[in-house]
Amino acid sequence: MKGFFGITLLVGYAAIGSAYAAPYQLGYCSVAMDATGPGNVCVDVRGKRASGVYPGTQHQDCTNAKANARANLLTGIPAACGAYIGCGPPCRTIQK
Repeated sequence: MKGFFGITLLVGYAAIGSAYAAPYQLGYCSVAMDATGPGNVCVDVRGKRASGVYPGTQHQDCTNAKANARANLLTGIPAACGAYIGCGPPCRTIQK
């Protein structure tokens, strides 16, 4: 009986967790491979990538997810490299 009760709880938590999953947009941004910046400061961060998420399924939600990705990327690179950031491909919808 003890094992059955544990399995029942596990299945119950899985069902509750999936019932509350919400759609989010997942977007990516990266530093261009030809980034230089003043004094070649961006050379070491070429190709660095970051992701961002935002709740929803609409185009504006994807735009917000990419803005979050850009902000996340800017925290780990020199500010001068911001001009070399590109965001894409299109967002993916994920459940979170």
